[in-house]
Amino acid sequence: MAHRDTPKPLSHRAVETIKAGQTLTDCGENVGLRVVCGKIGGGTKVKRGKVSFIYRYRSPVTNTLKQIIIGHFPDTSLSEARVELANLKSQRARGVCPATARKERLRAEEVSKAEERAVSSYLMKDLVENYLTDCIEDKILPCGKRIKGRRKRKGQIGRAHRILERGVIDSLGYLPVHEVRRSDIASAIEPVLERGAKVLAGSILRELKASYEYALGKQHLPEDFLNPAQAVSESLKRAGVKLTSNKRSRVLSEQELVKLLLWLPESAYTQNRKNVLRMTLWTGCRSGDICASSWDQYDLKKGILVLQDTKNGTDQNVQL
Repeated sequence: MAHRDTPKPLSHRAVETIKAGQTLTDCGENVGLRVVCGKIGGGTKVKRGKVSFIYRYRSPVTNTLKQIIIGHFPDTSLSEARVELANLKSQRARGVCPATARKERLRAEEVSKAEERAVSSYLMKDLVENYLTDCIEDKILPCGKRIKGRRKRKGQIGRAHRILERGVIDSLGYLPVHEVRRSDIASAIEPVLERGAKVLAGSILRELKASYEYALGKQHLPEDFLNPAQAVSESLKRAGVKLTSNKRSRVLSEQELVKLLLWLPESAYTQNRKNVLRMTLWTGCRSGDICASSWDQYDLKKGILVLQDTKNGTDQNVQL
């Protein structure tokens, strides 16, 4: 019977001098480790290609032969390849297929990178516009069905647009959302506070907070994202800055009313605006309700104006 030589462990020299197209195998505790040298060219002009460390094994999941590249020589040394081999064998001993595990990890990394790219390209103007168009305004489906937004009246929708466009988009619109800090938002509303428009500053913060919350709910932002507008609002509150109007009871005196009625016909206002002001004075209604009214709401025989969809959410009958 022919004598079979005992296999020898791989050495750095053996890996370094491997020939084109040759495959070397390790032994002992490093069994399964292979060194494969690729070929470049053909015939008498064959050259050494890339030298790779490969772990060849049988999958504990499917019981099929698998292989996984550990690294390439000389960037990865023999000793480093053996250390990684031990880690891969440990995975296999736990019932995990190393090749499958690597594919899943790489896939997860790609998804994470794609999410990071999406977040970096998500600008403040996108955050605001998504909130206004998808949440505030009514939406009309392809079938013609209308889904009402959060704002019931055209005046309120327009006000939300003006508040966010002038208070946020003009100064922060082209900044990525994840780069905007509480200091940026504080700087944006500082001019509003300086001119004494505290109620407007509060409205900007309130609508901006809602914009962030809507984006979080739609998963446009990571779950651990902290709402910077909320932080600014809380900081102002702790500093004693009031962002709401003071309660007051203010009516026109008889002299002021006479002066207004004498001035109105000669004013530079359009006829429509003059009519709105007169109706506001005669009925005591909100000017927004008068502007939003249509002729079918006026019953001239009964002398009644039926206001629909008012600020408090109820219909009202107003005597004319």
